[in-house]
This record gives sequence, C-alpha cells and structure tokens, in this order.
Amino acid sequence: MIKDPIFKAYCYQKNTAKRRRIPWHFTFETWVKWWEEQLGPNWFKLRGRNAGQTVMSRPNDQGPYAPGIVQCITCTANHRNKTHVGRKGFLTRKQVLAIFNAPDVRPAARRFHVGLSTVLRIKSGKAYSNVTGKRM
Repeated sequence: MIKDPIFKAYCYQKNTAKRRRIPWHFTFETWVKWWEEQLGPNWFKLRGRNAGQTVMSRPNDQGPYAPGIVQCITCTANHRNKTHVGRKGFLTRKQVLAIFNAPDVRPAARRFHVGLSTVLRIKSGKAYSNVTGKRM
C-alpha cells in the first residue's frame, strides 16, 4: 500500500489517464516539479477535483498529459470547458437514449466517447433524466 500521499496522487492521476486511454508523459519528478512551478510550495493542498481547487487540464480535452502542453486551471473552469468543447461535449437526445438502452456500459462509453461514470449516471437517472424519464 502506498503511504506517501503525493506519490499516491501521482499514481491515481496516471492510472486514471491510462484507463481513459490518454497518453501520460510525466515521471513522478516532472509531475511534482510542474505542480510546484504552477502553484508554489503549498501546491498539494491547492490541487484537487473540488470547486476552487486546481487541476491539470489538456487544451480542448485533447492530446497527452505532457509538460509544456497541460495547463493549470480551476476545477470549475475545467468542467465548464468540458461541457462546451472537445469530444466530451453535450450528448444529443438520440445518443442519451442509445446509452440508456445499451445492455453493456463499457461498449456504450467507448462508442459515445464518454466515461463509464457518465454512462452509469445516465442509466441510474442521475444525469439526463429529462431525456430518459428515469428519476433517482
């Protein structure tokens, strides 16, 4: 089990990128250096996935995670960007219904270029319930 919280965060982000099939070009050392350059010595407390925290973002949610390409922005700004640009933009009504009726989540996620969590949220009624008619 990993005890160092900084190394654990690095491994988590790297593995998440791998699961999403996004190339990862950071070593642990370059990742730490990048964060320190962006946010200073208190960087670990400032990064995260909650409102007001900062994330490592890829332009237009495309390309690899790599030094010189990624940028440091707030989680809120990153979320706003994802809903307007790139392959993870809004789903059409037809796409939502196809995901909702899909028998398997993984093929649906791949087909519509969304994460598994999006598919599960649609199927459970937590997202797009106005389209599917399913409520939590």
